[in-house]
Amino acid sequence: MRKTLWMLGMCCLASLDGAGGGMVGSNVDPAPGPAGEKPYEMVMRSDDHEPLITFEDCTRWVVEGDHAEAALYRTEEEKLYRDYAGKLWFRAQGDNAEIRLRPVEKLMIDEPWNAVAVWNHGLSWVWQAQDKDHPWPQMSVLVRGADGKEYEIDGFARMYYDYWFYQRRLVNQPIPRPAEFVGLKFRNFSNDRPLAIYLDCVYFYQASERPLTFAPWPEQLPFPVRGETILPDQLTADFSNAVERVAPDTVAFVYRGGDGELRYEWKLDAPFLDGLKVIGPEGAVAPAVGAGVVLADGEKATLKLLENQLSGGVLHLKYLAAGTHAEARLDCEVAIKQKSLVFDFREETASAGQIARLELGRAEQTGPHQLFRLPFLTYGGVDTDPRMLLAKGLYLFSQFDWYVSNASELVGGEASGADFARFNGAAVYNAISDGTRNPLRERLFLNVSANPWEVFPTVDNPPSPFREIQGDRLWRVASSHSPEELALNTRLRRLGLEKITIRYHEDDWRDSGDSYTFRLNAAPKKGGDAALKQFVAAVRQLGWKIGLYTNYTDFAPVNPLWDEDNMMWRQDGNWLDSWARCYAPKPMWGVEMQAELAPQIQAKFGEDHSYCDVHTAVTPFSRVDYDARVPGAGMFRRTFECYGRILYNEKFAHQGPAYSEGVNHWWYAGLVDGNYAQLMSNDRPNELWFPDFALRKLHILEMDAGMGSPGMFFGSRSWNMPQFIATSFAYGNIGFADNGHDDAAVMNIYYLMQPVQAGYVMEPVEAILYERDGIEYPTAAALVNGAWRDGRLRVRYANGFEMRLNANAEVWDDLPQWGWQVHSADRSRWSVRRLVDGKVVEAAAGPDSCYFNSADGEAAYGGMRGEGAAALKREAGGWELIPARQYRSFAFAPELIGAGDGALTAIGVDADGNEVERRALVPASDGLLSAPAVNPAVFKYLLRRN
Repeated sequence: MRKTLWMLGMCCLASLDGAGGGMVGSNVDPAPGPAGEKPYEMVMRSDDHEPLITFEDCTRWVVEGDHAEAALYRTEEEKLYRDYAGKLWFRAQGDNAEIRLRPVEKLMIDEPWNAVAVWNHGLSWVWQAQDKDHPWPQMSVLVRGADGKEYEIDGFARMYYDYWFYQRRLVNQPIPRPAEFVGLKFRNFSNDRPLAIYLDCVYFYQASERPLTFAPWPEQLPFPVRGETILPDQLTADFSNAVERVAPDTVAFVYRGGDGELRYEWKLDAPFLDGLKVIGPEGAVAPAVGAGVVLADGEKATLKLLENQLSGGVLHLKYLAAGTHAEARLDCEVAIKQKSLVFDFREETASAGQIARLELGRAEQTGPHQLFRLPFLTYGGVDTDPRMLLAKGLYLFSQFDWYVSNASELVGGEASGADFARFNGAAVYNAISDGTRNPLRERLFLNVSANPWEVFPTVDNPPSPFREIQGDRLWRVASSHSPEELALNTRLRRLGLEKITIRYHEDDWRDSGDSYTFRLNAAPKKGGDAALKQFVAAVRQLGWKIGLYTNYTDFAPVNPLWDEDNMMWRQDGNWLDSWARCYAPKPMWGVEMQAELAPQIQAKFGEDHSYCDVHTAVTPFSRVDYDARVPGAGMFRRTFECYGRILYNEKFAHQGPAYSEGVNHWWYAGLVDGNYAQLMSNDRPNELWFPDFALRKLHILEMDAGMGSPGMFFGSRSWNMPQFIATSFAYGNIGFADNGHDDAAVMNIYYLMQPVQAGYVMEPVEAILYERDGIEYPTAAALVNGAWRDGRLRVRYANGFEMRLNANAEVWDDLPQWGWQVHSADRSRWSVRRLVDGKVVEAAAGPDSCYFNSADGEAAYGGMRGEGAAALKREAGGWELIPARQYRSFAFAPELIGAGDGALTAIGVDADGNEVERRALVPASDGLLSAPAVNPAVFKYLLRRN
C-alpha cells in the first residue's frame, strides 16, 4: 500500500496547470510507509560519479506540470546510496499529463560532460499490462544551454520496472556550453489515482572512452564444421560442375547430373548482376536484376567492371563502385558448387568502409510464381524474413553466409508482380561509434534446384552430443524452487513421469527486482544457496534432470559486477536497453563471464542441465555492439559467434543439455541442445505444416521441445492439446510436458510422446509426403499444386520410423483433425490419435509404458479398452496402473506388460504409497484384464503377480 493512496487528501497533491510557480518539495511525508532497506547487492557500492543533485533535501526541488496533480516528499521507503530518496506522487488529470521537477537553485554543469544519468524506481513491471493502475512513465532531462534555450534530452526507456534502475543517455545533440540543469520531465501516464515513483540522484559526466581488452579470441571455433559452410544438400551423388566462357563477355556455370542439367549464364557487359540468368527445363529466370551497392552517403553506386578473368573454374571480377562524392572498389569471385552459384565479395582495403549496403535486387522473367516462407528460418520478423521462390519449375533461395559476413544485419522481405519477385534483400553495413564502417566481406549462395531440399542453407554447427540422455525425455518448465514445487514434482513422478528434464527460471536468483544474471548467489528471501542446493538435489533424486536459469544478454545496474564499460553500445554510443531494468552487456564480455561463472554455478548447486535464456530469442542483428573499442564492432557475426560460444560452452559447464528461448534459434542449432520450438508467426496454421527446412536442417542437430512457449494453451493464440502434440510430432520435436498443475493433461502429453520420441529425435528424414485426394506428393510437387496447404503429412525417417499426421478438419482415413499415427519400423513403439467406431481414441505403447484415453465413451484399440484415461508404467518394483482424473474404466491385454497368464493382483495405494485396497484382476470375455472400478482414495495401483 505504500505506493498507492486511496484518498487524495492523504498525500496533499498539488493541482498543477503549467501557469508557473509550482509547489516546493517537502522533507516531511504526510503519509509515510515503512522504512525500506538499501538493495542488498549495493550495500558496498557508492556513486560511480559525483551527483549534481540528490533528493536528500526535497526542498531543493519545485514540482510543476500540466494536466496533473503531484507532490514530492523525502522518504525512507526506498533507499539506494543514501538514507533518503525522493518520492514523487502523481495523478493524471486528463490527456497529455506532464510533470516537471525543477531545482530551486541554479545548477551549472561542470565540464567536461557528454552523459546524463538518473537513478529512479518505477512502480510496475513490463509483464504487467500497462493501464491506469500500472503506468510506465517516461522520463527526460531538461538542460538550458548557454544560448538561453531549453533542451530536452530524451530517449530514456519507459519506467516499466518496480525497482531501482540507472537511466543513462549519451548526449549527442549540440547544446551550447556552459549549460545549466533545469529539471526532469515525466509524461506518458494516465493513472486516475495517486501513485508514486522514487528518485535518488542526477549525474552529468564524461563517458568512459578508455581502451578495452578481452581474452584472446580462439584461432578456430567449434563452428562451422565444414569448409563449405552453408552449402545445401546435394541429393544426387553422380554429378559434375563446369565453367565455360561461351563468348568474350559471357560465362556459363553448368551443373550436370543424373537428375538433369542446370545452367547459369552471365552476360558481363550488362550492369552488375542484371545479365545473370539461371536456365532450367522450363526456361530462364534472371535472379538478381537491380542488385548493387549503396555507398556510405546513401547514393546507389554505378558499378563499372574493370577486370574479368576466368581461371581454375573461378571467375575473377573487379568493380569500381562510383558515386557523386565517393567510390569503392569491389572484388568478386564466382564459382559453381553443386547446384549453387557462390559469390565472394570483398571491398578492397584502399576504399574500406565506403559501402553501406550490398543489395540483391529482384528476380525477373519469372512468369507465374510463388513465394514461400520457411518456418523457423527467420531474420527476426515476418516482413523481413527471406523467401524461397518457385518460378519456371525451379526453387531459388539466396543467403549470405553468416559464418563469413562482416555486415551489421541482413534484411529480407518480399515483393511480387506479374513477372518479377523479390525474395531476399541486402547485407547492411552500419557505421560504428567512431563513424567508420567495416569493409564489405560477403559470401553469397544463390541456391537453385528443382527440389526445394537442395536450396535450404545448411546450418553448419556440430550436433548436440546429448541425444542418448535427452532424446527420450520430455522438457518441462517452472518458475522457482519452493516446497510446493517439490511436492508437485514428486506427485508427477509418482504418476509415472520418469523421463523429465525441468528448467527453473530467473526467480531462483531474485526476490524482487534484484539482478538475476551474472551472479552466483541464489535469492536470499527464498532461502539462499542452501535452499536451492537442497532443492536441486531433491529433484535429481526423482531421476529428473534439472536446469537453472542463466543469461548473458541482460544485465541490471544493481549487480555488484556493474561496470559501464561492459555495456553494449548502439550506433550513437548509448547503451542498448534489453529488458526491464536491464541493459545488454557486451557479447565479448558475456563470453568471458560465462566461462568464469558457469562452472562455479554447477559446482555450487549440482544441476545437470542449463536454461540459457534470451540468446536464441533475439536475432544476432539486434544485439550488435557498435562500440569501436571492441573487436568485431558493428558485425552481427561477432554477436553470433559470442552467443554461439556461450551456448556451446553451457552444455559442458553445466554437464548436461543447454536449452534456450527460441524463435531465432536456427542460427544456433546444435550449439544449443534445444529450445522452445517457437515460430516467428505461430498463428499461421498453413505455415505450421511445412516442416521441411526444420526437419532437414535443424532437427538433426538439436532437440527442440513442443511447439511454442509456456502459456501457449491459454494465451490469445491458444492451441488445443491434440494440435500441440500433433504439431510437435510434425516438426520432430520432443514433448513439452507443460500445463502446470493439471495432472491429466501432463500425463496425456507424456504418455503419448515419451514412448516414441527417442525413435525419431535427431534422426535424418528420408521422405516428407503431402496427401491430397488419395495421392501423396513429395514436397517439390506439393508446393506446386498446393497440397502442402491441406495439412496431411506422411514423414518417414531413415531408420524406418514413420508418422502420419492430419491438421485438416476433414477426416483422413481414420485420423480426425490433429490426429496422428506414429510408429517405429518394428511397431514396438507407437502412438495414435484416431477414430475407432466413431470415437476419438488416444493411445500409445512402448517398452516401459502404455496409455489409453477415450473421452467419448468406451472404445478399444491396441490391446486396451476403456473410457477415460489411464496409463501402465514400468517402475523398478514392477508395473503400475495409473488412472487419470477422467478415468472411468480400463482393461488391458496381459502381454502388454509381459504377464501372459494374467495372474495379477492390483494393490491400490494413496498418494503417499499407503495401501488402500487389494484385489485380483479378472479377465473379461475379450481376454483383457479389467482394472478395478473408480475408487477416489486410490492414487494408483501396483500390479503384482498372484
